[in-house]
Amino acid sequence: MSESNPTTVAVCDFCSATESINWRYPCKDFDDKSAGWGSAGGWAACESCHHSIENGMWATIERRAKRGREAVWPLIAPSIRTMWAEFRRNRTGPAHFTGRETR
Repeated sequence: MSESNPTTVAVCDFCSATESINWRYPCKDFDDKSAGWGSAGGWAACESCHHSIENGMWATIERRAKRGREAVWPLIAPSIRTMWAEFRRNRTGPAHFTGRETR
């Protein structure tokens, strides 16, 4: 049996894009025990979501996040919206440019 080395892929924490993940938002840890999820540390953002976050365009982020998930979106949207609200409440500062990742 051969060993494989897993590859780390940067993913936008808002829309799940895997390209142009150039921004990181500092954020306090938080959890929602009743929903069974939480978040630890900063959040990664692609260029598009970063622009939308900076301009308060959450409906645009939601449209991006919904792509490819249309069938399950009605089931997961409430949790995702709650998670984004917690991000906004727990964000601790401005976004930091992390460099160009162009997967």
